[in-house]
Amino acid sequence: MRVRFGYAHLANNRYDEWKMYAVGGSANPTIFSEGNYFIAPETSYAKQVTKKEAGGSWNNWKWRSSGDVFKNGAFFVQSGYGNCYPLYSRKQSFKVFPGAMVPALTSNAGPLRCFVGKLCAYIDFLDLYYQY
Repeated sequence: MRVRFGYAHLANNRYDEWKMYAVGGSANPTIFSEGNYFIAPETSYAKQVTKKEAGGSWNNWKWRSSGDVFKNGAFFVQSGYGNCYPLYSRKQSFKVFPGAMVPALTSNAGPLRCFVGKLCAYIDFLDLYYQY
């Protein structure tokens, strides 16, 4: 995922074995990574989740990680000062699940496997969440 300008709130995503980075940015974006699941590739030079392209002027960019899960040596480089929590209205807000739940949340991700004459499978993730 790459952000050029503005604000991005990444929530409950799974990032597996990226080539260069999982979360990238340029032109001073604000990024809040919350409840994501990062599995680094085997290559030692690509363990860092973040990539900031700005020639060293990125130290003041607000990038935060909260409740993320890091596997296989993955790590997130935070930067900037102050918080970057979203200022959502009540209608815009949503529940972010713990990062440890992402494998279950994404286990059936992708196109639905539906067949003519049969119902498509549906999983209620809120029911799944409250069973934990």
